[in-house]
Amino acid sequence: MTKYAGNGFYLQIFILSGLFIGWQTIGDNLLFGIGKPRIVFYNRLVVSALNVAMNIMLISRYGITGAVITANITMFLLMLLTTYFVRRNINFTFAGIWGKRYDAYYFIKSFSKSGLAQWQRKEAKPKRK
Repeated sequence: MTKYAGNGFYLQIFILSGLFIGWQTIGDNLLFGIGKPRIVFYNRLVVSALNVAMNIMLISRYGITGAVITANITMFLLMLLTTYFVRRNINFTFAGIWGKRYDAYYFIKSFSKSGLAQWQRKEAKPKRK
């Protein structure tokens, strides 16, 4: 266990890439959904090539710290590229999502009044005497 005790620092730095992965994954799925898988492919191809080049430069100079920094930088760039193409293709922004919060609220509210009541009537079994 003590063999890996000093590596917590690298994990803490690497975890920062998790901030970008969620938004980037949503963007990739949106691009796949509208029939644009080539955009996702080329985004990943460009970022992967950059990752390899940066790893060659930074690992030789900084070791594992260089690899972790490279991973974070390239994940951030992938998120930026994905966000750019999502916005360009479907004008999908965080502000637009936030603006739809009332639509979601009213949908859930209307379902709870009508849809749930209908579902409960279908599921309720008549009592037999």
